[in-house]
Amino acid sequence: MQQEYAFEMASAAIRFGFGVTREVGAELADLGKQHTLVFTDANLRRLPPVATVLESLERNKIRYSIFDRVRVEPTDESFCEAIGAAQADSFDSFVAVGGGSTMDTAKAANLYSCYPADFLDYVNPPIGKGKPVPGPLKPLLAIPTTAGTGSETTGVAVFDLSRMHAKTGIAHRRLKPTLGLIDPENTRMLPPEVAASSGLDVLSHAIESYTALPFTRIRVRTRSATSGAWRRCGWSEPTCDARWPTRRTTRRARRCCLRPLTRESDSATRACICRMGCRIPFPVWCGITARRATRWTTLLIRSGSR
Repeated sequence: MQQEYAFEMASAAIRFGFGVTREVGAELADLGKQHTLVFTDANLRRLPPVATVLESLERNKIRYSIFDRVRVEPTDESFCEAIGAAQADSFDSFVAVGGGSTMDTAKAANLYSCYPADFLDYVNPPIGKGKPVPGPLKPLLAIPTTAGTGSETTGVAVFDLSRMHAKTGIAHRRLKPTLGLIDPENTRMLPPEVAASSGLDVLSHAIESYTALPFTRIRVRTRSATSGAWRRCGWSEPTCDARWPTRRTTRRARRCCLRPLTRESDSATRACICRMGCRIPFPVWCGITARRATRWTTLLIRSGSR
């Protein structure tokens, strides 16, 4: 059996810094876009992150509509509702303001509005047909308001298929947002419980670095019809090896205090998390130790729970 000899990393476009949310309108104007659909949820609709986005769009004379019925832990029904909204008008771009559920919903709406098909056509097998995305999608700007999912860096949209009581998704590199605007101001108002949950979300991805096999020990894969690229998936997830880091992070989480971090330390924390990038075992591939990844996770938990 021939062993794998290479791995692939597709970098995401990220802009990080305090106040970058205000650049969303100028970014769309630079792309020549004039009519966008903003995805968010009913709670965020009333909060500053969405208000900042709308002000930026108005300042740059970008027409917009708002879809604020995104569901936390989206389902096929909520995806279809968002797809209908995206198909209802001649939008030339999309903006997602929220957590992973909002960004995943916007990815699906972008796909099906550009290339209408039966809902299960693009869904991953064995539940769906796993058809490849036929071509480029419209620009999607992702503005996360949590710090755990990394959805602004991935080409994956996850949802619950209600009738099967199963979680599945759509995966293709063309689903990846055009640009992720990561603004620490948008996460400063997170409730402590949500911030801590975001930290544990990051940890669940970082744990892979404890358990991953070297990519050279994986069998060579054939070219994937669903992603249009060589799939070099060089990791394994035996959960029995995750007990020690889980205990360690839990102990550290219990020591969280209740005072907010300073602007400077908060920015450094978000930058560290941004370096982790996405849901793959990034610390393994970049030579970053899993111990350091655990420290970054602890910083994220502290940033919201203090």
